[in-house]
Amino acid sequence: MKTQNLLGALLLASLLTGCGGSDSSSVAAANPFAGAYNGTATLDAGRTGTLTASVSSTGAFTGTFAVAAAPTATPGKNFSFSIGTFNLTGTVDASGTLNATGTDPIGGAFTITGTLSRTGNGSYTITAGGDSYTGTISVSAGGGSGNLTISNVSGSNVNAAPWSGTPFLLISEAGGLSAVLAIPSQTDNTRNLNMLLEARATSGNDYPIDSSNLNSVTIFTYTDGIGANAKVWVANGGTFKLISKSAGKIKFQLVNATFAPSAAAGNPATGTFTLNATLEK
Repeated sequence: MKTQNLLGALLLASLLTGCGGSDSSSVAAANPFAGAYNGTATLDAGRTGTLTASVSSTGAFTGTFAVAAAPTATPGKNFSFSIGTFNLTGTVDASGTLNATGTDPIGGAFTITGTLSRTGNGSYTITAGGDSYTGTISVSAGGGSGNLTISNVSGSNVNAAPWSGTPFLLISEAGGLSAVLAIPSQTDNTRNLNMLLEARATSGNDYPIDSSNLNSVTIFTYTDGIGANAKVWVANGGTFKLISKSAGKIKFQLVNATFAPSAAAGNPATGTFTLNATLEK
């Protein structure tokens, strides 16, 4: 792999996991609220606005807020959305706190603040011109199947409970690299397996897992916990089997993947373990 590709991969890994530095062993946790969301808000005169958005592994929030009904004069209201679809940009932190902004070209700028949830409806408030409107937001996409088990635990504080049934996988792509975030289920984001995969990895092939090898096609991290309590391990051995991959779809296996604590500052992870998984979306 060319030097610039490696640096690009490490930079993207750093961005995806929220950690600076160029050592893949020091990556930190991916944002646990990564995924696709939708919601609604009740506006003036009973009109409805529809929010559609996504959160990346870095916590970047992008989406739209759409209003279909024409505005009407509403006593006591300074701001009224016009008909249209308005772009949103912002951030979501590791605890699910949302901060975003948008602009109605007729009405002007507005802000959206709130809290996301993996287990039900989150809530948000739109503020503009001294007025405010409230709405709900929930996870809208993802899905997957497979299993994940942890064994050979040695001095580790990892939660070794297995995943089974319906793991929830999210896939994003940028600059020839794919990021795959897997959690135990749509309602359980307390643990995640995060993979960064190069485009040169091809279906039907096996690849050794080695975070220190410049020719590796992938980097894996495993996170247990959320926010300041997140414990992070990095894979440094075992085999990655890419069974199939196409647009928005992937099936892969980890065979005897060995994990050790990330060297990121303040990481509370301890000990080592072996992970085996078959995951698909």
